[in-house]
Amino acid sequence: MTGLAVKNLSFSYETSGPVFEDLSLDIPGGSIAAVSGPNGSGKTTLSRIISGVLSAKEGSSVSFEGREGFRPAAVFQDLNAQLLYENTREELEFFLKYSDGSPSGTPESLAEIYGFTDLLGKKSQHLSNGEKQRYIISVSSAFSGDRILVMDEPTAFLDAEAVAGLEKLLLRIKKEGYSVLIFGHVFKGLESAIDDFYRIEKGKLQKGGAPLPRAGLRFGKRKRGDLFLKTADLGFISGGTEILKGVNLNLYSGRIKALCGGNGCGKTTLAKFLAGIKEGHSGEIFLKDEKAGTGALRRSSFIILANPFNQLLHPTVRDNIKDLGMEPEILKKRLEELKLWEKLEIPVSRLSYGEMQKLLILCAVSKKTPLIIVDEPLLSLDPESERSVFEILDAYAAGGGSVLLISHREELVRGFCDEIYDLENGNEEDLGN
Repeated sequence: MTGLAVKNLSFSYETSGPVFEDLSLDIPGGSIAAVSGPNGSGKTTLSRIISGVLSAKEGSSVSFEGREGFRPAAVFQDLNAQLLYENTREELEFFLKYSDGSPSGTPESLAEIYGFTDLLGKKSQHLSNGEKQRYIISVSSAFSGDRILVMDEPTAFLDAEAVAGLEKLLLRIKKEGYSVLIFGHVFKGLESAIDDFYRIEKGKLQKGGAPLPRAGLRFGKRKRGDLFLKTADLGFISGGTEILKGVNLNLYSGRIKALCGGNGCGKTTLAKFLAGIKEGHSGEIFLKDEKAGTGALRRSSFIILANPFNQLLHPTVRDNIKDLGMEPEILKKRLEELKLWEKLEIPVSRLSYGEMQKLLILCAVSKKTPLIIVDEPLLSLDPESERSVFEILDAYAAGGGSVLLISHREELVRGFCDEIYDLENGNEEDLGN
């Protein structure tokens, strides 16, 4: 069955060399392909070309069922940019009324079919990143103008239950004749739905086997310092829904703690309270046994949110690092380790999601705040970058800093962290690494 066909694709950005040269790819209807590759290899660029956001060079061809100008459904990593209405029900009603080729039914029936009844009617601002991603994937599948779906890191924010739901959805739309192209680093839980695996590197696309499963990195045990921050019965209610209840969390100098839990349990909300960028909680937050307001918390922490697009404030990589205060030799070494040294003049808007994360990690450790909070640090990193980032954070903790890593991928942070706090049940485990 004819599906997506990419022929002789070439593309270059104005300020750099070619990203692709004569790249070709065929995905028949009723099949799913996955594309992996290092950070900055062009995965997101390719997804945007196929989705019609970017235009390839003359002579390149991107077609679906033998015709160009098709209408793919696309799911990108900037989730907030893909939510058009404040309320999920209102958004569905709009799509049902105005989208060409809309499915028949009601918001309720679509939510039932695509598995997001629990999100129907919720305000977008109240959705967690995982819930946003699950909703956007479902709606994109339902309202695809043509039977083609392109997704960039679709499991980045999903917990195990949501990944299982995505796998079920993919198997269903594959039977309906969809061509699906998934870009990412991790495909765990989706293997049974994927037909072909590709790897893109240095502008070339090669077909191969599935990426090897990642083993969690293991680091030595760290010495626990003084108690730096603690919460006492922290709670939060939003829109009549209890998001946090009775959270008692301790963070120590020289230690790295993982904050885990399923989608929607309040991990990011708690992180924002700890960083002093959100107000309205009940209970107390203490810094070294003194009650702390938002100002003191902001001065004591650096938070890297799961969506890094709005945290890099200057145009280029060089502009963002010029005031870090690091010794030039050390700065160059870190940039080389993170594969950013050769991208100093590149606009940050052209960095991959993983490259943005790495740049923010470098900015965070240079500020030398007592606490660094990283929301989903692994979601867009290739294995080599993952190790480099962990080594930088390990050195920061060894120097007396405290790190809080927020992740739904507990299996990958277990070997790196000293403790895990499960936000859903309040249990804390000393890992003794």
